Amino acid sequence: MATQTLLAAEQILSIPLASIQLSKTNPRKVIHPKALADLAADIKHRGVQEPILVRPLPGSSRRFELVFGERRYLASEKADQETVPSIVREMSDEEAFELQVIENLQRENLHPLDESDAFYQLYVKAVEQQKGHDAALKLVSGRVAKKPDVIAQRMKLRDLIEPAKADFRKGKVLLGHAFELARLREDEQTEALKWMLGRDTEVETSEGWKRVHVMPGAPELKLWTQQHIFLDLNKAPFDTDDASLNPAMGPCTSCQFRSGNQPALFKDLKHEATCTSPGCWLIKRDASLVQLAGSIAKELGVESVVKVGIGHSGGNTSKVPVDVYIDYGSAGRIIKKGSECKYTQPGVITWLRFAHNAEQKVGDSVSICTQATECPIHNKVDSRSERPRKSFEAMADTRIANLRQSFPQRVRSAPSR
Repeated sequence: MATQTLLAAEQILSIPLASIQLSKTNPRKVIHPKALADLAADIKHRGVQEPILVRPLPGSSRRFELVFGERRYLASEKADQETVPSIVREMSDEEAFELQVIENLQRENLHPLDESDAFYQLYVKAVEQQKGHDAALKLVSGRVAKKPDVIAQRMKLRDLIEPAKADFRKGKVLLGHAFELARLREDEQTEALKWMLGRDTEVETSEGWKRVHVMPGAPELKLWTQQHIFLDLNKAPFDTDDASLNPAMGPCTSCQFRSGNQPALFKDLKHEATCTSPGCWLIKRDASLVQLAGSIAKELGVESVVKVGIGHSGGNTSKVPVDVYIDYGSAGRIIKKGSECKYTQPGVITWLRFAHNAEQKVGDSVSICTQATECPIHNKVDSRSERPRKSFEAMADTRIANLRQSFPQRVRSAPSR
């Protein structure tokens, strides 16, 4: 009550616009020209209805810094006003900044990106007070009356790439899209944004069929990221505790890109052990296969072994390390023990194209004739596994099984019932 009485007693002065300088810490970054012009027209007709807040500049009683009310100040300039109604209040830099942030957060038309910056500035101040991450979020939560996970999500919008921020301000990208994009790394955001903005379809109009852009909804974007970017660590083809696979990122268990380590950002994901960094995933997968080949070479007492892929090279879309592909017409052949030739080399299977190939699995040691098309011993050998004749229904089932085998790491977050 004492604060309210003090504020009510504060005097409203008419201060020359030329005596007021704008604040560099105002959270509002964008003021729409049309809205400013409308406010200027209203001020020219009725005057400023609510005073701005200023504070004296150090060492001067005639110069002031604007604390809040920047739109009213700029509109007054545009309306050719000489003075503006103002409340003068002594306050520190920290008090002025916090008041700016909270006053802007109370505005209904504050853009989420500006809100994100405002939350972050309060968060940084809290951290400077030697608060930990969780404690800082709780402190900010108490000041702005919003839940900590809401504040964490809003602050994450700062991680949007510049093209996404620009499209967000233009209205091409909505808040739901922005949340999904902000959880991704920069290259992944670029890929997702390209997918979103490149969705075209044919529609019938009165002038005939036309190609139009169709923006996917936020749930569709979420599904796309789960299918193309988020990966299930429980099905990882490498040791998730092995930090040596990618020393720059360390083990998956403590990685910041593991969903379970950032529950406020990834609470919608069904699995806590979900990798949100496919680039690191691929690095670790490749490194583990190289390690496997090295260990087999060491066991055999040879310098190296051939990394073998079973199937056509065009099917290796995820670029698994392969030296020789085994397919119809290829130079490489898997040979039986005892039929070695001058082209024979030890190998290890690093990639399988088809799920029905139950005779072989990744990690199996094999012997390879690397020049079978020229080899008099192995040029007639077909080392592909035999495919039984199937009905159309059985072939459809096989196709589904192949897809599951090819993409075992893909995660879909099923809706809760």
